[in-house]
Amino acid sequence: MQLRGTIALLSLLATSAALVVVGCRNLPREQLAQLRAPDTPTTAVDLVVPPFRGRLYNDLVHVTPEAPGAAFDVDFEPVTATIVFASDGYTERPKLFTQPVAGGSPVQRTFGIGTDIQPKWSPDGKWIAFASDRDGNFDLYIIPSDGSGGAWQVTRDSADELHPSWSPDGESLAYCARDERGIWHLWKVHLEGGIRTQLVPGLFPEWSPDGSRLAFQSPSLRGPGRDELWIIGVDGEGLTPLPTAPDAGAIQPSWDPYGDRIVFSTITEPVKRPWDQPRAADLWIVDLNGAPPFRLTDDQAQDYAPTWALDGRIYFTSDRRGGHRILSLEPIGPVSPFGGDPPLFPEETP
Repeated sequence: MQLRGTIALLSLLATSAALVVVGCRNLPREQLAQLRAPDTPTTAVDLVVPPFRGRLYNDLVHVTPEAPGAAFDVDFEPVTATIVFASDGYTERPKLFTQPVAGGSPVQRTFGIGTDIQPKWSPDGKWIAFASDRDGNFDLYIIPSDGSGGAWQVTRDSADELHPSWSPDGESLAYCARDERGIWHLWKVHLEGGIRTQLVPGLFPEWSPDGSRLAFQSPSLRGPGRDELWIIGVDGEGLTPLPTAPDAGAIQPSWDPYGDRIVFSTITEPVKRPWDQPRAADLWIVDLNGAPPFRLTDDQAQDYAPTWALDGRIYFTSDRRGGHRILSLEPIGPVSPFGGDPPLFPEETP
């Protein structure tokens, strides 16, 4: 079973065209809660994307070792400089592993039956939230990061729940859940009281560093595999679209440590089956000050599932050496704003 975890879910999200979101600013929640006809008029975000003029990153590092299977769904813990990720390279089905970024052998953190994917460190580094189908469908679980105890099951619905994201205070999780019609919605749950709140249709929510907003992806009227990125307040208000790459789906957003920029992945070709691997996936960055997005990686590798860590580096999955591994890089980007004089880019290097 190759990449039966995250890649299957990534493909499912890229092909879930049943939900159509109107691309206009500050759309009321009441409108988002309804399905829209494919011919519904839209107000598109103006896209002015500069040409690619050389690499916009330094210090590309292969973090996980070459091994059978794949490593994916990475998250970074800054105090111990340790990553957690999912892998099917050592087990029949994907499990969670931790590894210091400085090197060393991966340590297995989940066991038993089921597929364990999409791990996220708690802000204090003591817990790891993740999604697992160990009880038949995907629910959310939390385990102690030091392996000292069992798993706490957070959700128990018959539908799938995926992609937990911790609030900065560590008291809540945002996630996405599929309803009986097959439509994905954003939810948040307060862990102590178990109070859950449904927000808007969407997938892969990521909590902003200041705790006020969520970035997420949602299918668009551009067709299957053409997801778009949005930001919404955690109170469900202030829905705003983000400019993303034209002629490509924008997926898997991740905030920078200051909440000023978002890195995301693009897919130019919709996948046909849930277990297919993404094609022509690149990493892009969008600045929330209104500047157009720019491409961070531009090659034939599949670069996806980025997370912007507190050490300033971006960790992501890539097949640059033939197998899916965890890599990291240091983004640099333009040194002057887009518009007016052309931005300055570093020269392309081998």
